[in-house]
Amino acid sequence: MLVKNRTMSIVFVGVFAALAFVAMLIDFPLPFFPPYLKFDISDVFIFMAGILTGPWGLIAAAIIKNLLHFIFKGAAFGIPIDQIASLLSSFAFVLPAYFITYGWKRKAGMPAPGLKKLAIGLAVGTVSLAIVMTVANYFFITPFYFALGNMPLPDNYLVLILMYLPFNLIKGVLLSVILLVLYPHFTRLFAKY
Repeated sequence: MLVKNRTMSIVFVGVFAALAFVAMLIDFPLPFFPPYLKFDISDVFIFMAGILTGPWGLIAAAIIKNLLHFIFKGAAFGIPIDQIASLLSSFAFVLPAYFITYGWKRKAGMPAPGLKKLAIGLAVGTVSLAIVMTVANYFFITPFYFALGNMPLPDNYLVLILMYLPFNLIKGVLLSVILLVLYPHFTRLFAKY
């Protein structure tokens, strides 16, 4: 269901980037996690952009989503670390899921993969999300926040970091369930493109 028309591809990237941006604004903390760890469904729309436009459209939609978020919401300490972390999170989840589901050489007119292949791709994306974001938070994101706030890293830093692993696993599972539910309807709706 890859869109053949270049103009339609650009339109779909813009539409799904805008939907992802709005979804990113509707974030909320998950129970049992610190309030600064927020969940949103924006990556669902990023993945949908990829279904219609391929991996470059997926990448463009993720970048546009985060640029819009930076423009309209600003950044902590004037540096877009939240948006960079969100972009990394999107790439860590949707790119492996996309390439496992659709392969490397996808062409227009190819049939949409089944739910089993999508589920495998999303499982790989979830594991990738959890590993990448835990490592990124341990080495870069959390130390950067503490440095910007001119605060020393706490003694329980490792415990703080270990919250990211289950949070991102849960985030990936929730996003996967949403995508698995929406995928059949989405592919049917956009089959004509």
